[in-house]
Amino acid sequence: MLKAIKLRFSSPVHFGRGREELDKSELVYHSDSMKSALYAVGLSMFSEWKDEKRFHNSFRISSCFPYAKDEYFLPRPQLKRKIYFGENNEDNAAKKVKKIEYLEKSVFEDFVNCTDGEILISPDLITPDGLFVCKNKNTFTRKGDKGEQTLLTFFRSEVQQRVSVPKEGDEADSTPFYIDRIYFEENCGLYFLAEFDDAEIEQQVMEALRLLGENGIGTDRTVGNGLFIVETIANEQDFNLQINSRYGSFLSLGLFLPTKEEHASIDFDESAWNLIKRGGYMAGSGNINLMHLRKRSVYMFREGSVLKASIELNGKYEDLQPAWNDEEIHPIWRDGQCLLLKI
Repeated sequence: MLKAIKLRFSSPVHFGRGREELDKSELVYHSDSMKSALYAVGLSMFSEWKDEKRFHNSFRISSCFPYAKDEYFLPRPQLKRKIYFGENNEDNAAKKVKKIEYLEKSVFEDFVNCTDGEILISPDLITPDGLFVCKNKNTFTRKGDKGEQTLLTFFRSEVQQRVSVPKEGDEADSTPFYIDRIYFEENCGLYFLAEFDDAEIEQQVMEALRLLGENGIGTDRTVGNGLFIVETIANEQDFNLQINSRYGSFLSLGLFLPTKEEHASIDFDESAWNLIKRGGYMAGSGNINLMHLRKRSVYMFREGSVLKASIELNGKYEDLQPAWNDEEIHPIWRDGQCLLLKI
């Protein structure tokens, strides 16, 4: 059974985009980042996690996606579906369709289960920024004191100017830079889905998650960014997705890294996907002498990718530890065993 876990943020967040772009933030916190963060904070709490197999192979998670009020959004799948707005709403329809990135859970189910390749969506259910298709218009509207309706967005983005100060003794000048921070509106935030092998690992992960909320996720945690409170969805037993499995394909709800055998089994002519490069610096290392090192890089399949395969897809985790002649170097795990839906 899937467990749905909400992150209610008490401070702004910045999620890196995989490049040196601080002035733009991702909205999604990827599954491999969340799993690595959980492992880093939980390793000192649970000695059995020193066996990385115990941790990585005992549960799967999705990436962290937005929620608003009682609506939970999932990435638009890369399926051949025509979104139809109705006969009187064809103006700029192609542009509107292209902009949609997230579907409310029930809309997502209808989208995946659609058999005729066309799905009708009311343009009135699309948020003002064009990114979300909602189930209920009230999710992004609010009545004012005089009865007027105000359209809402689920988050706002704010670019802040900062200054990078050189180290003591360094004659370089201070360098200004800009960082984009996301502020979630009231009753909005991120959530993710998890599937645990047993109650013990679930309890341990939830303890690590609460500690992670106090430490923060994303960039600039040392100045109070990315702090959150953990909440579970009250009716989580009903969250299991109602998907008809008939196409022999797998839909990724996180970042997926196949094994060689799995990669060879994928029919790429019948699949649709996007890739993302995962790597970067060892900035999260507890050893300051290692923070300048670049991790090895891997490419993963992004959220919403649809892969047709002749065998069961599970994925693998990979050590991105750089080649470095230092006995203090440590493994850097990236887990590509995300939640996959059979469709």
